[in-house]
Amino acid sequence: MTGLAEEADALFGQVRGVMSAIPADRLDALAQAIAQARICALYGQGRAGLVMEAFTMRLHHLGVDAHAVGAMNASPVGPGDLFLVNAAMGDLPTALALIASARRAGAGVALFTAAVDSDAAADADHVVPIPALMGRGVDPTGPLVMGGAYEWALLGATELLVHRIMRPLGVTQDAMWARHANLL
Repeated sequence: MTGLAEEADALFGQVRGVMSAIPADRLDALAQAIAQARICALYGQGRAGLVMEAFTMRLHHLGVDAHAVGAMNASPVGPGDLFLVNAAMGDLPTALALIASARRAGAGVALFTAAVDSDAAADADHVVPIPALMGRGVDPTGPLVMGGAYEWALLGATELLVHRIMRPLGVTQDAMWARHANLL
């Protein structure tokens, strides 16, 4: 009986292929915008939405005033704030409506997407392209199906953002652990 090493290599290779095409300077610019924002509001749907919720929690660990859009304790946004939205396939109706609402309130917009030619991308201040194959009829070349490579790359990109944000905020892992939940 063999282990999962070969399958893991294929899985991580698929994710590495997507992540290697994400421009580092886009993450650098977004990290700076997050570090300077008064409030960060984050949104996503489905499995990628869960990644955005995990990123919201990591931002909280960093001491950033971060909220998941739609949560009972989400703050309103306005000038000096940043709305971070995942719209993997581009112009999703709810994402477009929330982008418009954030703009009307005066907030900046950052977008994670595989659809860099979308209206959502055109309206964003920061676009992080995650060039994974998406949608029905797409046959992935690796073990991750139905947008899995996108979701894993999104998680990886948000974790790399955490490291980029730690430096300008002067936050250590010890400080982050101090903000971690203790009622577990």
